[in-house]
Amino acid sequence: DSGFPYIVLTVGALADLDYMKGIIIHEFFHAVQWGTGAFALSWPQRWYWEATAEWAEGMLQPERHSYFYWLPWYAIRPTTALDHHSTDDFGGEPPDLHQYGAFIVPWYITDHLDGAEIIRASWREGDAGEDPLDALDTLLGDTEIEDVLADQAAANLTWDYTDGELFAWQVAEVAGWYPHRDTRVTTAVADEDDWWVHEDAAPDSYGYHFVQLPDEAVDRVLTGGGLAVAVEPDLPPGLPSSLRFRSRLVEISSSGATTHWIDHEADQTWVDVSASASELWLAVINTTPPHALRGTPAYRFRWVPMPEDPEDTGDPEGSGNDTGGEGPVGTGDSGDPIQTPSWSHEKTEESSGCGCATGSGRTGILWLAAGLLLWRRRGDSQSE
Repeated sequence: DSGFPYIVLTVGALADLDYMKGIIIHEFFHAVQWGTGAFALSWPQRWYWEATAEWAEGMLQPERHSYFYWLPWYAIRPTTALDHHSTDDFGGEPPDLHQYGAFIVPWYITDHLDGAEIIRASWREGDAGEDPLDALDTLLGDTEIEDVLADQAAANLTWDYTDGELFAWQVAEVAGWYPHRDTRVTTAVADEDDWWVHEDAAPDSYGYHFVQLPDEAVDRVLTGGGLAVAVEPDLPPGLPSSLRFRSRLVEISSSGATTHWIDHEADQTWVDVSASASELWLAVINTTPPHALRGTPAYRFRWVPMPEDPEDTGDPEGSGNDTGGEGPVGTGDSGDPIQTPSWSHEKTEESSGCGCATGSGRTGILWLAAGLLLWRRRGDSQSE
């Protein structure tokens, strides 16, 4: 051992030149990573090694489309902690190989923030004992990594990426193999004006999921009412907690998807939703660092404005103004949301209040993005 990196290739890789090129790119980037001395190959840094090696393959050979092969192993089970690294958990089912599919995190930074140099700089400037998310947070400047991850989660609802259509179909196919492992859409239980997500369904550290708001929320928009969104840990008032959540509201209409910023520091964020919205979704991410994640990650959310003095908010109900946020942070038309959960008003053992519940259901999971993708293609054919 003279300290030089080397790559070992299986003979089988020689049978497919394009496949071999992808392996060489991936493994060569590992050699580069070793040379930088950044991010020790241990928890919680290890996931970043594989995620950025897959990212490098996509950057250097995007036309081959092999770089997103493992995306479903991250996307189907997004509630898994971002730093999860395993090659044998769950008998080969998601989130096995989750770390490879997590390439979508650096890919989002590149695709949406023109941040390829940020990813490269993270390896040049990172320390061996540093958490990759801390390094990215520094390199992002005034933009917090927690907000980037929340925006990325929202983009994953409809796969709002340059290669979003390909991502959507890849995820849909694999989701059909493992419907019992799919945690993309959660179940919420009504508690008066709040909705409650049980700790068993809540995302782990830097994991996320989606919940669709009921038809009543859409009806409220159509009748001129305002939406005021808040997401917070499910804890008694005044009880200190290290739990942190951030969220985005995604409205779906015939023209695509629009993402609204929810201020995690405000009691509620007024959201100006278009009257043409047909569906409303919350993307919720647990931004509690792994070392600070203690106790239950259960949370509550609301969309009905809290009764309070208008002077405290500056925006009366139905004003249509976003306060405490940056308004729509992006628009995408890459695909439909994952599915439409059913809503019922049946009593549940876990519920309090009226006992309304969302059912996450698996019907139609293979049609992840089919509807709006077909709509896009019809529109493309009409414009040719």
